[in-house]
Amino acid sequence: MQLDQNFIDQTKRLAMLRMDNDEIAAFYEVQPDTFKTWISKYPPLKQALIDGRVNVNAEVAESMYKTANGYEHPDVKVFFDKDAGLDPETGVDLRIVTVPITKHYTPDTNAGKFLLKNAFPGKFSDRQEFTGAGGKPLLPEMTDLERARRLAFLLAAGDHALKEQDDAADA
Repeated sequence: MQLDQNFIDQTKRLAMLRMDNDEIAAFYEVQPDTFKTWISKYPPLKQALIDGRVNVNAEVAESMYKTANGYEHPDVKVFFDKDAGLDPETGVDLRIVTVPITKHYTPDTNAGKFLLKNAFPGKFSDRQEFTGAGGKPLLPEMTDLERARRLAFLLAAGDHALKEQDDAADA
C-alpha cells in the first residue's frame, strides 16, 4: 500500500481535531491495529500525527503570545503611479510601485488576559470565592423555616424604619 499526500494531509487535520488513533482508524474504516501498523511502517504518517497534535498547539500558543504582546513583520505596500508609464527598454509597467514596509500590531489585552488566566488560574481569574473563618461558609447553614423567620424579621424592621421616616416627615 502507498499512502498519497491527500491521505497524509487528511490525517494531520484529523489529529488537529484531537481525534485519537482509534478514532482516526474508524474514520478510515480500518481496524485500530491496521492503523498502528501504518504509523510504524510509514514515517510521513507518523509525522502528520505529531504535526497535528503537538506542533499545532505550539503554533497556536506562539500566535496567542505574539497577539498578547504585540508584534511586527515585514510587508509590502503596493501603489499605482498614474503618471508613470512603461519602461521603453523592458516594457515593464512602471505605474505599479511596491515599497517594503513594517507592519506593527499593538498588544491585545484580551489575549493577555486569556493567556494569564490559563497559565495561572489561581492568580488571574474572574471568579472570586469568599469564605468565612477557617474556610467555612460566610452564612451559617439554615433550614427553610429559619431562613423565612430571618426574612420576616428583616422585612418587619424595614417596615418599622419606613413608618418612623413617615412620622418624622409629618411632624
